[in-house]
Amino acid sequence: CTSIDISEWACSQSEGRVTEEDALTYLPTVANNAFDTVVGLRFMPCLSDAEIALILPHILRVAPRRLFTVDDLAFYQAHGFDIETVSQYYNVKTLEEWQALLPGCTIESMADPKWRVK
Repeated sequence: CTSIDISEWACSQSEGRVTEEDALTYLPTVANNAFDTVVGLRFMPCLSDAEIALILPHILRVAPRRLFTVDDLAFYQAHGFDIETVSQYYNVKTLEEWQALLPGCTIESMADPKWRVK
């Protein structure tokens, strides 16, 4: 199992199977269908719409399956976050807006109980 990650922590736990890369500059260098699946946990809300527009064609190109979890508006509201403050740091959208922005990808909300850490 090999993957790339932008999280220093994930790389430190991977026993050398994960490398830390900048997805915006690395994915354009990756061959078509190089991966089976692209998974992003809470990744997309860290990008602007412009950055997503740049990276999406590469995500669609490098893997036939793509899954992203997002902290969507429902997640922030359920946990009592101040949306105005959160919006200064993260790209806040409804689940439907994320799904429209990321065609060809499966998008799931972190508000969904199945993603709750027990």
